[in-house]
Amino acid sequence: MSYSVQCNPSDADADAIFTLRNVGGDMPNPGTYMIDNVSDPDEGPFSFQLLAGQELVLSVQPNARVVGSYDFQGQAQTFNYAAGCTLRPTDTPSPTNTPTSTYTNTVTNTPTYTPSNTPTNTYTPSNTPTNTYTPSNTPTETYTPTSTPTDTPTETPTNTPTFTLTPTEEPESDAERSMRD
Repeated sequence: MSYSVQCNPSDADADAIFTLRNVGGDMPNPGTYMIDNVSDPDEGPFSFQLLAGQELVLSVQPNARVVGSYDFQGQAQTFNYAAGCTLRPTDTPSPTNTPTSTYTNTVTNTPTYTPSNTPTNTYTPSNTPTNTYTPSNTPTETYTPTSTPTDTPTETPTNTPTFTLTPTEEPESDAERSMRD
């Protein structure tokens, strides 16, 4: 497929002539197209099926776009051709207000009074004297006998053996006598 556009040079607001040409073999299945107009609602979808060499000629707004699809040898083909005779305004997104719901779990503590016939214990103060043990930390003197060893020197007689040499005269031996003689 090929396409061509003819604009009117003397009137920029005049429709453009858009031509879609089958430059291959016969289309076995029909295709579809639609015209995307800027200031008017879109037109289509429309069906088309061209034999080899046939053309589809459309008269469109000078800034329109032709969008479509067809089957070529089992593969889907798409096209998006702008007439381009005048500039298309740029799309300006407009704000939208989309309401949403938000769940908020709020716990509220509300006290309730429920009367009952259940007996309860009630504290009633009285002026009855009672003996109360109160521990105190008052020091007291206590006598405790103790045994304390002491080192006291005393004189103790001891028997200590002593060795004393006392000279005595021994009789002369035979050997001593023979040496003297």
